[in-house]
Amino acid sequence: MKKILLSLLSLSSLVPLARAQYHVGTSGTKNPVLEVATGAWAGYCPDAFQDIDEKVRPLYGNTIVMAWHNGDPMQITGDPYCTGSGYISGFPSGTIDRANLGGSVGQMRPFETNVGVRSALSPNFDVDMLCTYNPSTRVMDVQVTGTALTSLTGNWYINGYILEDSVASGPTSTYNQHNYYGGSGGTLSCTGSTSWWVSSGNPIM
Repeated sequence: MKKILLSLLSLSSLVPLARAQYHVGTSGTKNPVLEVATGAWAGYCPDAFQDIDEKVRPLYGNTIVMAWHNGDPMQITGDPYCTGSGYISGFPSGTIDRANLGGSVGQMRPFETNVGVRSALSPNFDVDMLCTYNPSTRVMDVQVTGTALTSLTGNWYINGYILEDSVASGPTSTYNQHNYYGGSGGTLSCTGSTSWWVSSGNPIM
């Protein structure tokens, strides 16, 4: 079974409108999907997000990035990715388009090389999404159209993700991220530069 992944981005900016509309489309662009297995308890995870912000996003701006949490209050019931997919063997690790790269679907950081491999591919589909949201009824309607860009066979599916961003942390928050950098994890990031988290404490608040 082949799958197309389209991220339904944060709708927080739509709330002030009576019935907001949000439109996004791929328009012939390849958008690699980087999914990261993480947990607030995992002290090496800040390094993965330094890699994403320092290397992945600047080099491959069309990448859709999402984090799947395990073992903390942000975990989705059933944990369908970190332990359900069979791809994840450590934290942080991830997948890019859930493709087999170098003999494995699960990938360790740094991620940018494999994101670049997937980014260079021609897309098989254009996907166009129109989303409307009514904050009074809290009802969201999503209309998705897929257009094949090449001759295809088999079954193709569209998966929708609703992402949450900017989860608050604080002195008593169970969302605070553990951080091994500046301590047992050393001071260098997987990018080769100094870790951004050396002076951030453990946990990061």
